[in-house]
Amino acid sequence: MRLASADPSDRPVIDPRFLSAESDLTGLVEAVRLTQQYLTAPLLQPWVDQMYPTQTATDAEIVEHIRQDAGTTFHPVGTAKMGSDTDPMAVTDAELRVRGVLGLRIADASVMPQIIRGHTLAPAAFIGHRAADLIATGETE
Repeated sequence: MRLASADPSDRPVIDPRFLSAESDLTGLVEAVRLTQQYLTAPLLQPWVDQMYPTQTATDAEIVEHIRQDAGTTFHPVGTAKMGSDTDPMAVTDAELRVRGVLGLRIADASVMPQIIRGHTLAPAAFIGHRAADLIATGETE
């Protein structure tokens, strides 16, 4: 995330950097290949011709397909992980404060250390309510 300009009314530029890690693409290519293997089952044969990328697609073609068609659903989590002082990956502390930035808190699903099994709406709302309580009671750095 970065400022779009010096004008505070301009919306920030947000780039979640989806698929920027080579390991993400490697894992997704492997997942496509595994799915292609499953689709060779006899009961699925009528639909194999409709499958894309095809089984003869190269890894590069699969990556291009992933880059064009993959997206996110619901709320990304873990991008500003909450954790202890000893966790080098923790961006925020237990009071949602951003480490090293005075007066800034993060109050959305990004502070969740990892994805949960259910929808993230309720936990995200709770995080927002908790942040409001922390701010209202005057808890600061």
